[in-house]
Amino acid sequence: GRRSGQEYVTPVLAVPFGDGFVVPLAYGMRVDWFRNVMAARGCKLVWKKQEYLLEKPEVLTLAQTKCAYPWPIRWIFFAGGVSHHVFLHQQADSRGGLPELMPGAKLGT
Repeated sequence: GRRSGQEYVTPVLAVPFGDGFVVPLAYGMRVDWFRNVMAARGCKLVWKKQEYLLEKPEVLTLAQTKCAYPWPIRWIFFAGGVSHHVFLHQQADSRGGLPELMPGAKLGT
């Protein structure tokens, strides 16, 4: 937590993206988990029973992250107004075994 220093666990949709993961901000940028990650400049993610140390959070648009999601999910995000996503890079000293992007996906900017 930003104020308490306590560690919290929050379930999120995380998708491999670039050198880390992208997480949709379905409830906007005012949610506590996102504000905590931004204040700490990173977080720990458990994805498919593997732990990843992530850093350098940056907010991206759906247009920049659309290749990370299958088209039905992109459509749901678009229709639901989920326009921002947080991109977290895997820490350089903890790299290895990062999952690959969806087959055929390319990073967009």
